[in-house]
Amino acid sequence: MTEDTVSGSSARTRAGLPNVGDGLDGRRMGRAAHQVIGALAAEGNRTPSINDVFRAVAANQAARDSRTVYRSSARQRLAAAAGVYFAFFAPPAEWEFVGAEIRAVEAVFDLVWRDEKRRIWIDEIKSGLSVTSTDRRALEEQLERIRCSGRRKYRGRFGGIRVLLLAAPARSFSVTPEGERRELAEWQ
Repeated sequence: MTEDTVSGSSARTRAGLPNVGDGLDGRRMGRAAHQVIGALAAEGNRTPSINDVFRAVAANQAARDSRTVYRSSARQRLAAAAGVYFAFFAPPAEWEFVGAEIRAVEAVFDLVWRDEKRRIWIDEIKSGLSVTSTDRRALEEQLERIRCSGRRKYRGRFGGIRVLLLAAPARSFSVTPEGERRELAEWQ
């Protein structure tokens, strides 16, 4: 890696030209997706219409930010993430939405829910495909931080983590408070 790559700078930026990826980096779009999904969940909406999704996307800063070079692409990515989440992974109506982007000591929880038994569930949402061994290692480390933080923060009420792969819903899984992986169908 060059010094320019490490610092996030490039010759295009120094010349005053936008980078191709400006505003669409994975972390920023991931946080925006959590916010959009969270906004709909906070309304109690488990089956949002396409108009509901578009309204929530339009209200999100990442879709309007002038630093986002490709705003229409950002809106499409956010709408797709919300659509997949609610089509495949929306919790039952009895669950209470606790919040999005909740900070803990060692982790940030994408979405947090409380089930009818008062257990706390953390949704870790992944919108891209993790195909390299480096990606998988990073995910495993992240899940361990989330699991430990969830146990510490919520103690005996911590139900586990739902790891939701929006680009491959059938590959999604859950992680118990003890660290055991389960098929998502077995998560309760």
